[in-house]
Amino acid sequence: MQDPAINTSNQVTKLTKKHKAILTAKAENPALTTRQIAKLANTDHSHVVKTLQRYGVDHGAVESYQKHRADIFDGVCSRLLASVTDSDINKASLMQRMASVGVLYDKMRIERGLSDGTSKPLVMIQVAGSVNVQSVHNPVDNPITQPQPVIDVV
Repeated sequence: MQDPAINTSNQVTKLTKKHKAILTAKAENPALTTRQIAKLANTDHSHVVKTLQRYGVDHGAVESYQKHRADIFDGVCSRLLASVTDSDINKASLMQRMASVGVLYDKMRIERGLSDGTSKPLVMIQVAGSVNVQSVHNPVDNPITQPQPVIDVV
């Protein structure tokens, strides 16, 4: 049995093999033009355009999203961070707070170009509840011969 789909006129239609080929090609390769998809699906350009319109694939919106994805993510991150209150932070468990610190620390390093892919991430694990401070030397992050303090929650 073929998958049903809803078209713009709210009528249920059946997906043909050509429709599936077009939709799959677009989903797997969003940057392809409608003419390229037509070649891949062995059909004509107008059939690709009609199929994408019928099943709600807006080529312009997809292209715009891809072009501005980083800005969209920045906007959402900004909204999320702005919505976090002191009360929200205080409600979080120690484990949640420490995990957040580690994730934010790693992302900050990436943003500042301090992570080259070989650096070890900051990892903190709460096991019992006491805090142990240890010194370690990480020559990738800091080539200085002095050991660097690391907090290890145990």
